[in-house]
Amino acid sequence: MDDTTPTIGFFEKYLTAWVLLCIGVGIALGELVSSGMQRIADRK
Repeated sequence: MDDTTPTIGFFEKYLTAWVLLCIGVGIALGELVSSGMQRIADRK
C-alpha cells in the first residue's frame, strides 16, 4: 500500500481565485459587448 498523501495541483489550490477571475472577465466582456452593440444599434 502506498503511504504518500495526495497533493492538490496548482489549479485546485487556487480554484477560488480562478473562479473570481473568470467572473470578472465575464462581467468585463459583457460590458464591452453590450456597449458595442448599443453603438451599432444607435447608428440606424
